[in-house]
Amino acid sequence: MNSSSNDVSLSLIPAASLPLTRPTPGPLVPISTFIGPGKTLHELYSSLGLVAERHANRAAHAFGLGPAAAAERIRFFFGDGIAREEALTRLKSTPLSPKLERYCARLTTYAGRSEASSTQLEAFQSIVELSTRYIGIRRLLLTPRDPQSEEGFSEENIAEAWNRDEATEARWHFACEFAAACLADRDIALTVEAVLPRDIGSVASTSGLSLIEQLLVASDSEGASKFSQPLAIRYLGGILELPSFWRQNGTIYRGVVQKLLAKSTVLLKDLNVDSTETTDSETTELLYDVEGVDIFCGALLHGIHAWLPEQSSSNTNEGWYPSLYSLLQLLGQPRCEELLPISTAMATAPNLKSIVPTVPAEQIVEFQTNPQISNPSLPFNNMFRLGGKRRQREPPVVKPVVSSSPSLPPGLSQEIKILLLGTEGSDPIGLMTDLKLLHMDGYSLTERLACRPVIYTHTVQSMRAIVEALPILNILLAPENTGHQSTVLNSPAQIEDTILPRRLAQAITALWQDPGVREAIRRSREFPLPASAVYFLNAIERIGTSDYIPVDKDVLRIRLRTTRIMETTFKVGELTYRLCHIGGWRSEPQKWGQYFEDATALVFLASLSNYDEEYAGLNQMEEALKLFETISNSRWFARKSILLFLNTDSLVEKLLRSPINRHFADYTGSDNYDAACEYFLQRFVSLVPNPQIRPVYAHFTSTADPDTRQSKFILSAIQDILLQIHLKLSGLLDPRRLL
Repeated sequence: MNSSSNDVSLSLIPAASLPLTRPTPGPLVPISTFIGPGKTLHELYSSLGLVAERHANRAAHAFGLGPAAAAERIRFFFGDGIAREEALTRLKSTPLSPKLERYCARLTTYAGRSEASSTQLEAFQSIVELSTRYIGIRRLLLTPRDPQSEEGFSEENIAEAWNRDEATEARWHFACEFAAACLADRDIALTVEAVLPRDIGSVASTSGLSLIEQLLVASDSEGASKFSQPLAIRYLGGILELPSFWRQNGTIYRGVVQKLLAKSTVLLKDLNVDSTETTDSETTELLYDVEGVDIFCGALLHGIHAWLPEQSSSNTNEGWYPSLYSLLQLLGQPRCEELLPISTAMATAPNLKSIVPTVPAEQIVEFQTNPQISNPSLPFNNMFRLGGKRRQREPPVVKPVVSSSPSLPPGLSQEIKILLLGTEGSDPIGLMTDLKLLHMDGYSLTERLACRPVIYTHTVQSMRAIVEALPILNILLAPENTGHQSTVLNSPAQIEDTILPRRLAQAITALWQDPGVREAIRRSREFPLPASAVYFLNAIERIGTSDYIPVDKDVLRIRLRTTRIMETTFKVGELTYRLCHIGGWRSEPQKWGQYFEDATALVFLASLSNYDEEYAGLNQMEEALKLFETISNSRWFARKSILLFLNTDSLVEKLLRSPINRHFADYTGSDNYDAACEYFLQRFVSLVPNPQIRPVYAHFTSTADPDTRQSKFILSAIQDILLQIHLKLSGLLDPRRLL
């Protein structure tokens, strides 16, 4: 629905009654705090003053008057000193407009089942849009419901009051359920409504995250409702439309903008906007809340344009710049004009393009650090290079890499051998897959088909883990699904077939729709659920077909275990890269180290979210640190460069429920994302001997953040390593500093 036509569309809909019982509302932040597009009355008043001052100054200049004349007019209209403060105080206590209350009451009436289905559809869409874009309106739509009461306030009860006896189209059902979830939401909505607009950028004392960061986490997590994720995106879009957000949060712009841009590119790729395959637009809109994505991306681009200085050459050196460029490239795809009209219009605006003039060059960051963390025995005067999400509070010195297509310094081999190592759950094979998709022609049909048994096994094991957890969680399945439960439990542990058995596919499909299984997913923190379980179960109808061929996303999601050496070779520019992965013997370099003595660099991967997990009776993080120390001190790799990749997937969620000091007694910092990353980074870096002459290239990664893609950082770091080797061969660098 067009945001500019809310009042018009509502006035055209006839009135009727909504048969809902409504308890008395409970207090949160006073609704009078909010008005219009999320602005407080105080902000609205101040904004009017700023606009009037600009116009007055312009008029004064046109008539040859000085600034004093304009200032006098502003004081006349808006007061000055004590008079102005009194006016603002009166505005803060001003009640909401009765007209606004009447509109909200009328809107819930239009959603009633006695209205035409087209009228209801319009009302449902307006409920979602108004509730998420104009903070506080949701509570008016519920009045006199009690947000703190459970009775009569469930998503099912609200949807049932709106539901029609006759058959309706899929779009109607989607809008009805979405609006009901929006009104009944007790997680995201209450979090947003409890934060004053001026505190949007502040860090919450309970979670250690700002509201924006909490919403980003919610947009990646399975919530109480299937609409929890799109609701989080909707609320993000509403907040980004606040002028007050872009004014007040200057100190956190860069970090917040980088996360928001990364999220936007993930959303667009989920919509397959860059796909050449023909996709039914209506099907896409029902699978994803496309309008919410459009509002979010459009508001983000509009805010960035208002914030950034045009034609600034410093923009290309910012960490968020590659993500902004990627977002604009995606919005230039043909499908976006139809699916995302708001975002496409913003992306193609000439004034925004002037901010993004060129393709960003690959960069790495180099600086000295001496962080203060809890263990005084660790040597912190380490030189290391940090990529990805920077953890240093002081601005680093940015050192651009020579070129995006590596060239070969004289005297060096044309083959770059890289040894790839990682602990359980760090997914080193996923990195090899990423590199193959990025720099080669991707996977052949034969290779994709060979992945099917692994994907089938992963999908079946995921559903089995869920149904086995149901008794522990005291959750019952619908009676008609007990037979499907037996089918899953009696299936083999490994699926070797090239086609998922039809009966098994039907059983998983039926179970995935069961409310009990959905409740178990919501409580997945209480039992071990395989990685990417939700992704593959969401795709069960596609995976279960006889002609299923894995797509790139499917291949990237699977994790293979291997006890052998695997290799991937690809070429970039003049250089040939050969990645070698060690499987089962990774902890015994004395057995295989001599075969990789000619490696240019070592790549070590570890998952930070494993700090509270065990495998074969060993703490996964302790195992990773021990393995990293063994490799770093091996005589075969004494002078090899180290690229350290620390994956942060699920780290924020883990910190909320599992304090680090329960597992690492020397940790005395707070349980927030930045402190955890800094602590574990230093634990790893401190294990490297002679850090002054052997720097570590460290990189924080996340599968949800395309700006931290490991493959791009590898190429950047390798260029820096080759440059130092070249300087040594040329006699321009102390040989002792060779990597």
